[in-house]
Amino acid sequence: MVKIFSIIFLISFSLNASESFEKACLKCHIETNVPNEVIYKRYLLKYSSKAKMREAMVAYLKKPIAEKTIMPSRFIDIFGLKERMKLSDVMLNKYVDELINIYDIKKILTLQKK
Repeated sequence: MVKIFSIIFLISFSLNASESFEKACLKCHIETNVPNEVIYKRYLLKYSSKAKMREAMVAYLKKPIAEKTIMPSRFIDIFGLKERMKLSDVMLNKYVDELINIYDIKKILTLQKK
């Protein structure tokens, strides 16, 4: 019985976490029609590793200034800089990790054997 309760709790918690991720991070992108894939690809091209991407994303989301953005100036002229994320460091890191995991290029690419 305890195992069943624990499993239900974990599933419920993970669903709530995903909803929070959706609310905190993706809602704004959907409303402004800025695809997350484009942003992920720009970070990947500039930083090339998950660790460097993660570090840059967290730094930008904590303090969004023009010097830290990966978007072109024309984009910033149209959409402006992102507002500072009002999340704890723990949640911010968790959401950045989730975003990187969702758009992980290794999951998208498949190697074909000859």
